[in-house]
Amino acid sequence: MFDRAIYNINYKRLMLQHVPTELRKPKLLALITALLSPVVHVYAIFNNYKLEVEYRLKLTPQVCSMQWHLNNLYDYDQRRIYIEDAPRLDTMILRQEVEGREVVLPLEGEEEAEGIMYLEEESLAMTDDFIVVMPLELQGNINELQLRARIDAVKLPTKKYTIRYE
Repeated sequence: MFDRAIYNINYKRLMLQHVPTELRKPKLLALITALLSPVVHVYAIFNNYKLEVEYRLKLTPQVCSMQWHLNNLYDYDQRRIYIEDAPRLDTMILRQEVEGREVVLPLEGEEEAEGIMYLEEESLAMTDDFIVVMPLELQGNINELQLRARIDAVKLPTKKYTIRYE
């Protein structure tokens, strides 16, 4: 992304270019190298930060990008982490508080409601948008809070998910 030559600085070559030829003695070059060492250190920190930002900019909320990111972090060799859609409710439930009963409404285009009537607790449990499927070998070997933080950084804010180990 930022492969421009402006970010590639060779400080040793730059030092040699700016010191006149007749003044290029070992002691003077050692002194200039010592004076430049903090700048070289800060430049290395900047380069690492630039690479990290470029990596983060490649990440998107798309499934393929999230799978690529999670596999790079947690399962680089076998790449067994994948993302699947969560199950959806087939019917719409209308709860009548006054009468204490539930009515199943047909979805658009249906004559009669078919399918399962879910209790309120069950329907709330099925509100996830996707499931991150992790290999069973990774359970207990990774920090789940860190995993959730990495997923939260990439996913859309309105999406909900669960982590399942298989």
